[in-house]
Amino acid sequence: MHDHPKVTSMRCLLVPSLAAILALSVSLGAAETVVTPVIAAQAPAAIDPATPESAVLLPARVLRDNDFKAFFLSLPGDEQDKARTDWAAAQQAAKAAATGQPGAPNPQDGINAVLARLLAPGAVDALLAEAEPQLAQMNPQELSQGLAMTAGFLPMMLGGQQGAAAKDPGNVKRIAALQGLLTDASQWVLTAGLNDKAKLKEALGHLVAGAQALGAKDFSELQALPLEDFLARLSPLIKEVKAALRVYDIEVDAFLASVTATADAPAADAPPGQRTITVSIKAFGKPYSFPLTVERSGQHWILSPSNAAPFKGPAGGGDEAGGPAAPVEIAPAAPAAPVDITPAAPVTP
Repeated sequence: MHDHPKVTSMRCLLVPSLAAILALSVSLGAAETVVTPVIAAQAPAAIDPATPESAVLLPARVLRDNDFKAFFLSLPGDEQDKARTDWAAAQQAAKAAATGQPGAPNPQDGINAVLARLLAPGAVDALLAEAEPQLAQMNPQELSQGLAMTAGFLPMMLGGQQGAAAKDPGNVKRIAALQGLLTDASQWVLTAGLNDKAKLKEALGHLVAGAQALGAKDFSELQALPLEDFLARLSPLIKEVKAALRVYDIEVDAFLASVTATADAPAADAPPGQRTITVSIKAFGKPYSFPLTVERSGQHWILSPSNAAPFKGPAGGGDEAGGPAAPVEIAPAAPAAPVDITPAAPVTP
């Protein structure tokens, strides 16, 4: 038994999976239109980082709870020490970059520029005025048609693969799921109010509040904090980002609450330390399910880069016959013609 399964580092555990989950949350968590308070009958079940499913379930839980500091403090002591050592090294690297050759690019410059705009007096009105020309030109019908067309072209991406990549059932299912999600998104943009000035002003207000909650005028001040304090500062920022997305009917927490994962039986030909999990989500009021490959990293699991293989263009090599692989048949997306949509009933996970 493992009373406290060790992980090799907090950063190694969270960064690859958090990026994927957050991207899914923003792009797939639409149409959960009402925030419904949920009172849990009991504490959520603990997620064992030694299980393959944790590669998805753990970052989803952390993002939903907005509590990165609590997660950090739940790690074994040696892992906390390792994370603090890595953070100290990053602090030293930042100091070296700041005192380096004058005029040399600093990785923090982009973040600082964004913070400066969000923290400036009258930031909401200034940013809104800057965005008004783009709002006037935005056409939800064209955006909808573009998303539907993209969905229709997705099978061609897989058809352009060669050899095993094109024949991999997992790749077929992942592209089919994404195709359906993009088709649903093409309908969501018709009613989301992306070109609504009042909605944009409300969303910008949340982003400005999130930047103010950081309590720093630039990233160097944040990076100078102890790691635990830095992680604590992120919580109110993430809450405000979620609130900004909610303005456009994107309920991130409802989406994250819908995420489940089940490890498939180990494949006989799978490389050591590699497993497939079946992930289920609810987005746009519909259930979706697709496989993801996870890899063991020390005593925990992370998402495998191979999941992105179908989206990287044609791979080298050919199939067994030496020629390009035949396109894989996937049902075409729904037509891009405008559809009259009425708001659906509130959907909760």
